[in-house]
Amino acid sequence: SGANIHTHGLHVSGSGNADDATREAESGECLLYNWTLPEDHWEGTFWYHAHTRGLTDPQVAGGAFGLVVVVSDDLASDDLGVVAWLENEDLRLIAATIDDVTTGNGIVGGDAVDLIADEWYRLRVVTVDPEGVDLELQLTEECEARAVAFDGVWLFDVPGPNTDGFYVMTGASRVDLALRCWNSSVILLNDEPVMWLDVVDGPTSIATPFANNSYTWEPRNRPTYLRDLRNVTVDDDDVEIEITSTAINGLSYDPDVPLDATVYYDSVQEWTILGRSRHPFHLHVYHVQVVTPGGCGNHEEGQYYDVIYAPDVDCRVRFHVVDFGERVMLHCHFLAHEDAGAMTWINVTQNPDPAAAQMPLQPTTDAAPAICGDDDLGLR
Repeated sequence: SGANIHTHGLHVSGSGNADDATREAESGECLLYNWTLPEDHWEGTFWYHAHTRGLTDPQVAGGAFGLVVVVSDDLASDDLGVVAWLENEDLRLIAATIDDVTTGNGIVGGDAVDLIADEWYRLRVVTVDPEGVDLELQLTEECEARAVAFDGVWLFDVPGPNTDGFYVMTGASRVDLALRCWNSSVILLNDEPVMWLDVVDGPTSIATPFANNSYTWEPRNRPTYLRDLRNVTVDDDDVEIEITSTAINGLSYDPDVPLDATVYYDSVQEWTILGRSRHPFHLHVYHVQVVTPGGCGNHEEGQYYDVIYAPDVDCRVRFHVVDFGERVMLHCHFLAHEDAGAMTWINVTQNPDPAAAQMPLQPTTDAAPAICGDDDLGLR
């Protein structure tokens, strides 16, 4: 059986020795990856997991996943209180449900952390479940929690509203929370404890997720690939994605046959994800912005996500095909469905218009597996 890694949510190339999920290493072989982030890549919360064709479900269920945090010296705000809050976080939670066993950071019954009473923290949460849907993340009433990022992308206005600490997640979601507690509490995933919050006495700082201690704020230096697309001209808006347990748009996965769609580099795409139960949609390389009026499912209009799950309604999304091209995978994130064929890819190509932006060269380094320990492995 083979093995590989997919960097879920990073804005990196899907070709060569970057995030090409078609590469696999067999027993005794090694793959070298080069994940070069664009200069404007935002900091954020991401994750990695196995993506071996036909084996993704059992490999992820076996523990082949983990957290990725991108950090930056260029903070999203220069407000003193917000800066103190941004620097006042080391709270990270992988909340996983595998074969009906729920863990927090790998611990059955939940991990535990100490918090100073009434101090604002940033908590990064990844939810993992190979079946991919209907995960309820709940904080008890002893705490206030406000979302600041979904799937590794800052909200347009930070922090979000007080939702009584309740968030509906998929098995591949992330949410970053501004969190403060007055009394000891617990975080639940589908009513099972995943993190115990033990409140202790101690001095509070000026840390706050609010600008001037009162107002929402817009994160600065938003990258081009995450710009607001709601009022831009769309280049293609006739692509519909219908996912079943074994196919996308009626075709099971074929590594040599892409989705029947023309996708040019630097285009703005608008796709409609048809609402289907238990079929969360995931696109590699690019996050997608929800443009359905009023949002769809539990996804807010205008925000960016990399997994879309709205089982009862169709969901319109947009994305800017920028920085990278060639092979871009998309699939159902119910991993048994992905393994059974509910996966395909788009081939991003150069627009023939002479005035169009030029697609940069994609990674072409020899991406073949090497024998572990080879002297030349570092050159592959």
